[in-house]
Order: sequence, then structure tokens, then C-alpha cells
Amino acid sequence: GHHQSQRSKIEVLPISWHHVVHNRQTGVEAKLRRITLPSVPRMRDIANNLVGDVIYYSSGKYQHRILSSVASQMNAAVEEFRVTNRIPADDAIPVSILGHSLGSVIC
Repeated sequence: GHHQSQRSKIEVLPISWHHVVHNRQTGVEAKLRRITLPSVPRMRDIANNLVGDVIYYSSGKYQHRILSSVASQMNAAVEEFRVTNRIPADDAIPVSILGHSLGSVIC
């Protein structure tokens, strides 16, 4: 018989959660600036972002915000993919999730 070939493609859709913690409403950036020593500013910024994000994620208040934001963005990305590629909502589509650093914990 004749087999219809299906085109497969991989599409990478980034999800960003950093803004959930680091924005003007939370005041995180201002708080970090007040307690950060002025020496080696670039290194301090990196440390504040990396270590600070782990600390904020460990707190229930920010963890919930981060997880909610990631889940919402992922659902929106899948829906946009469906609409763009004309895939009916009833059809299952394979989705793989890849996280880096703290993102791998969030996933």
C-alpha cells in the first residue's frame, strides 16, 4: 500500500520565569542592590541572580508564582503551536520538556 509520509520537526519554545521574581512589583532587585557589596560588581550580580533564584524558589511564596507562570506559559505555547500548525485540540502531540540549571528543577 501507499504510505503517506508525515513531516516531523522539532520546535524549541523557550519559557522564561525570571521576570516573575525579578520585577518592580516584588522589589527583589532593589533589595539585592541594597545588600550587595560594591566590590567585584559583575561577580556579585551573577551570584545574586544564581543563588538568589534558588533562595526565592525555595520559598513557598515565590515557588508558587514561578510554577504557575511556567505552567501557564507552557500551556499557551502548546496552544499556539496547535493553532499555527492546525492541529485539532483532540489530537495528542508529543511534548518534551528540557530545563537548565534551576529550570530543570522547575520542570
